[in-house]
Amino acid sequence: MKLKRFLLRYYPSGIVLEFCRKSGDIETKSIDLLNLTPDTDIDVLIDQIIAEEPLITENKRPTLQKLIQVSYIEFLFALVYNSYRATYPWFSFGLRIL
Repeated sequence: MKLKRFLLRYYPSGIVLEFCRKSGDIETKSIDLLNLTPDTDIDVLIDQIIAEEPLITENKRPTLQKLIQVSYIEFLFALVYNSYRATYPWFSFGLRIL
């Protein structure tokens, strides 16, 4: 099996691995990131994913780190946005187009 590319899934948070089998068939495998919290140590999470997933080698660490950081930022943004919306129902991050 050979890893072809990483895909980022926003909801529920996760990473999808697209890989090619020796037969040439392309398949996907999901890694859920449902346990992200504001206290999550990204480096520990990356170490855990690399240890558990044979498709991801150490040389893919920078790519995996970028994807998890983007997912983590999305999670924090949603957390802040939802807390503001609960406190101030009129609050919105909407864009105004002229």
